[in-house]
Amino acid sequence: MKTLKSFFAFLMLLIIASGSIAQSNHDIPLQILSQVHPWRLQIRIHTCDEKNAGTDSKVFFMYNYDHRDRYYLAYGRNDRRRNHDEFYDLVIPELLDLNNIQRLALGIEGSDAWCFDRVELYLNNPFKDDAAAGQLGNYLIYRNTQRFEISTRGGLSPLVELENLYSFVEKMRVPVISNQVALKASGIPELIAQNGKLIILREVMESMVESYVGNQMINGSNNALRNAKWGKKEGRAYVGIRHNPEKHAPNEARLDLDITRDGTPPAGSLIRDFRRILSVTNRNDMLSFGIEGFPDVFSIYSGPALPEFNSQHNLVLQNRPQP
Repeated sequence: MKTLKSFFAFLMLLIIASGSIAQSNHDIPLQILSQVHPWRLQIRIHTCDEKNAGTDSKVFFMYNYDHRDRYYLAYGRNDRRRNHDEFYDLVIPELLDLNNIQRLALGIEGSDAWCFDRVELYLNNPFKDDAAAGQLGNYLIYRNTQRFEISTRGGLSPLVELENLYSFVEKMRVPVISNQVALKASGIPELIAQNGKLIILREVMESMVESYVGNQMINGSNNALRNAKWGKKEGRAYVGIRHNPEKHAPNEARLDLDITRDGTPPAGSLIRDFRRILSVTNRNDMLSFGIEGFPDVFSIYSGPALPEFNSQHNLVLQNRPQP
């Protein structure tokens, strides 16, 4: 009998502990999300290792229930192949405040079905994706390992909701979020330290620009990209950033975009390798990335930092002098 009572006592403690854990996993993230300053948010998706798992259809991400707010995952590379991981930057101004996440959903436009079996979210990862290696876990805030198949045909749904707000919060990795709050005290995000300065890598900026441009091509809200598509890659990447101190201001660099577009004159001509100026300015503690000839800009949190490009074409952030 004593053993039985001990067992029930242990069971009650386990239930109480489970309840407190569930409570913390709902309350703590909601309380601290507003204290996090996302300067980079990435989604990582693994395509199933199955026959015909990949897709050439258009794929989009949704964070709310407004179907006009679709963010298309459209990099220039050959992506969503069988048994491959892909990282996509989510350059969405509203997600500079994580409290704006109402759900996580992925959808497809096209008849080519897609199967994926792992989705992850990374917050403020300062590294080039294929160089982060064992450090990615420091920035992983969410993981879903369910298998999903989506399509516009064959009785499948073209949209799948991975999580609603509450299930997302339940699965959120609180220690990573809390760590980001602690890092906020530095006044600028956790980037790569080099000689006392803080740096956004060239490859990180190129990934953000490629994501932004790819989404704009499909959404059609940017006249400069209307009827455009990714062209033949000329060089190491579809997007290239290069700073020449003799030609550019300290906060400017040349931006090469390997895209094609039906243009006039003459009718039907292909324009390849757009060359524009990428300018980075600090506005109210936000780094604003502007592309010459484009009406839109995208921003990331920076704190009081002055941006300048260095000889490696990385963006150096220095504390703004106090008045």
